[in-house]
Amino acid sequence: MSGFTSFVPPRRLFYLMIILCTSAASYAVPQVNQRGFIDLSQARLEEIEKLEARLSANLDMPAERQAVLHQWLIELYVSVGRLNDAMESFEKILSFYPYDVRIRNMYAEFLIDKLKDTQKAHEILRDSIAYGRHTAAASDLMGQTFFLLGTLQYSLKSYERAIGNLEEARLLLGEEVTSPVLRTLGRSYYLLGKYDDAADVYLELIGREKGFNSEDINFLETFLIQTEKYREKSISETVAIAVTSENRRQRERHEALGAEIVSIVSQDGFPIEGTLYRGTGSGAALFVPDLGHTRLSFDVYAQLVRIAGINALTIDLRGHGGSKNDSLRSSEDLAPSDLARFPGDIASALHFMTNTLVSSGDEIVIVAEGSSCGVVEEAIYRTDIAPAVLYLSPSFDLNSRELYNAIAFRRDRPILFIYSAEDIVAARSYRYFIDVKPFSHLETYPLKNAGHGVEALKMEPKALTVIEKWITERVQLQLEE
Repeated sequence: MSGFTSFVPPRRLFYLMIILCTSAASYAVPQVNQRGFIDLSQARLEEIEKLEARLSANLDMPAERQAVLHQWLIELYVSVGRLNDAMESFEKILSFYPYDVRIRNMYAEFLIDKLKDTQKAHEILRDSIAYGRHTAAASDLMGQTFFLLGTLQYSLKSYERAIGNLEEARLLLGEEVTSPVLRTLGRSYYLLGKYDDAADVYLELIGREKGFNSEDINFLETFLIQTEKYREKSISETVAIAVTSENRRQRERHEALGAEIVSIVSQDGFPIEGTLYRGTGSGAALFVPDLGHTRLSFDVYAQLVRIAGINALTIDLRGHGGSKNDSLRSSEDLAPSDLARFPGDIASALHFMTNTLVSSGDEIVIVAEGSSCGVVEEAIYRTDIAPAVLYLSPSFDLNSRELYNAIAFRRDRPILFIYSAEDIVAARSYRYFIDVKPFSHLETYPLKNAGHGVEALKMEPKALTVIEKWITERVQLQLEE
């Protein structure tokens, strides 16, 4: 199965669209309409014309290149309401890669959300499951497929079937199971009158959210009296037990992995949660997941770094994973003011590392992916700490003045870019970076058909070896100096 593309969750797609429509030197400058809002429609239309012209002028273009351009067009077509064109692009990609579970998941979600074509979406997802089993697709991909199928069946009021597929998704996703999976599963049990099962699922959901989502708590309260297991307890007591139980489970899980959960106070007082793996030597690596993702995506890589003796810290940016509070319950609630505070979260993590793990910022390596790479640059600019950085599939906002200043005034410290040649956003981001300022300690490791971000480490095992070696050498070099 090809790895040219990767599934883009809704929140991550939102971030990519911001970059897509505002951040390339060749794009039209976004206009401001009469109401004072930025109007990106002309920039989007111009980019569509350019991409369509490239496809028309290069009929012999390799399949993987065409597939990437069509995926880019899909996002633009959707943004301007050209849904039939988007569907044609999906079909074109599938003509090249009929067994690719990722693109099938994306297509099915598009059919459900945009075209309301549940019949075709069902066919796409059933084929995804068959192909995924045949090709031994990754568990997270299959988990997403079962979730989409379960959600589709839920919308059709086929709750028994929905439960079967959602439970499969829950199993495949494991620790990375998302709130929508649990929420849809719990409601399916509820609508079938299986109140104890519904309460069990909702309490798992509430525990994972640390009791911050009042809407989930309120829904649980509406049927708690109808359960056998929980009717004798008050809603507040039941929720408190669920949160305490989940906190204990997470602590025990981390201890079993030789790690600990840490809380870092960001610059504005917001609590940022991380997982710390203490190494036996000096030096430390900070892992920052892409916006819309959680630190779980980097856990296994942090463990590998720790085995090499290097301290490793993975963090959730505010609104993600464990970094939530009463006012910011999920990444879906993020406002522009919250996005602007992301660099402060990373800067606080850097100060935590220099106060706790190392004596100097020169002993730190940051590993970031996607949109978080630009956030890391701004964070470094705000501190006196100058770590080495490794960027996986960077997605820079090329119109950001703060990012430009951060790059223009950064110290010439080691930098490694890893991205797939077909990743247009990453390629543009890399060119922008070297155009702003030349760096003598900059390296690249090109990939092909390797997906986006952490996905590249799954699709291309050699990349993982390169990363481990590069991080270890950077730390050792600083110690020798």
